[in-house]
Amino acid sequence: MNILKDLITGHPVLFLVVAGVLVCFLMMFVSNVVVQSRRLRVAELEAGLKRNMIERGMSAADIEQVLRASTQRSETRFDGSPATAKEVLVRTLTTQQYSGQEIERVLRAFGQHAGPENDAPSGAFSRALSSKLAIVRKLAQQDTSVDEIEAVLRTYTEDARWRVDALTPQTRPA
Repeated sequence: MNILKDLITGHPVLFLVVAGVLVCFLMMFVSNVVVQSRRLRVAELEAGLKRNMIERGMSAADIEQVLRASTQRSETRFDGSPATAKEVLVRTLTTQQYSGQEIERVLRAFGQHAGPENDAPSGAFSRALSSKLAIVRKLAQQDTSVDEIEAVLRTYTEDARWRVDALTPQTRPA
C-alpha cells in the first residue's frame, strides 16, 4: 500500500499513465470476451440451423443459400429477389439470436409468396417482397415470438394473394 501511496503523492503523472494503461488493457480484455462470446453464440445458432435443415430434408440449394447468407461478412442489400430477401432475413434473425429451428420456421412462412413473379404487375412482386421483409425485420428487432411472426406472414400472404388475384386479368371463356 505504501508503494501506491508514494506513487500517487510523489509521481501523480506516472500514476495517471500507469492507471490509463491498466484501464486500456482491461477494456481490450472485456472487448475480446464480448466478441468471442458473440462469435460462439453465432456458431451455435448456425450449427443448430444446419442440423435442423438436414433433419427436415431441405434441398441442397436451400441449405447452400441459407449458409451463404449466414456466413457472409458484408451487409447484404435487398435487390428485389427472393434469394437476397432470405439472406437479409437470416442475417437479421441470427443477429437477433433466434434459434436455428425458429429461423427455419420463419423462412418456411416467408417463402410462401403470393404468386410467381410473372403473375404480378410490373415491380409489384419486388415491392411486396420488400414490404414483407421490412415487416419481419421490424418484428424480429422487437423480439417478437416466432408464432406471432408466422401469423403475420400468413395474414400478409393471404392479403397479397387477394391483391394479385384482383389485379390479374381474368380469362373469359369464348
